[in-house]
Amino acid sequence: MKKLGFIATLLLFAVTINAKKNEDVKIINGSVDFLTEECVSNVDFDWSNARWEALTPIEDHYTAEEMEKRIKQSKTSIVFGFNDCGKSIQLTTKDDPNAKYTIKIKIVNMDKYFSVGKVGKIHKLWADIKIIDNTTKNNVCTIRLTEFKGDRDSLEEDSFKKCFYKLGQTLANLDQK
Repeated sequence: MKKLGFIATLLLFAVTINAKKNEDVKIINGSVDFLTEECVSNVDFDWSNARWEALTPIEDHYTAEEMEKRIKQSKTSIVFGFNDCGKSIQLTTKDDPNAKYTIKIKIVNMDKYFSVGKVGKIHKLWADIKIIDNTTKNNVCTIRLTEFKGDRDSLEEDSFKKCFYKLGQTLANLDQK
């Protein structure tokens, strides 16, 4: 009987951990059906009014040169992460005039923390994402990120890139949830 109680406790713990794991990406409205289409999508970031640790403007955390570099890294990393998932729809770093969709990512907040379990830095991201049909200009889907965690790395720059790479993978696989 004790074994049964122990197994039930482990099962409940696993379900709780899995539910917590998926809370960071939430579809607010619309559908992710666009992910099954064979087309190209632009990706566009909006860093205006982004905060660092919800306290200061992100520009106060990075120099202008570093900020420009981070913006390029975020765009490149999300495209690689998304496209590495082998979907029919592909993201592009260029503004393709023939793209069917534009994924607009409004960065709200970023921060990082030091992971003790496996040493390294992990970036976290809060953002609002809208997928816009470029033909109709309609919003196809709205997604909210709340404390989305990237993957750890000992270098801050690599941790930053891994956060956006993982975001690309996560967005590409939303239709599998």
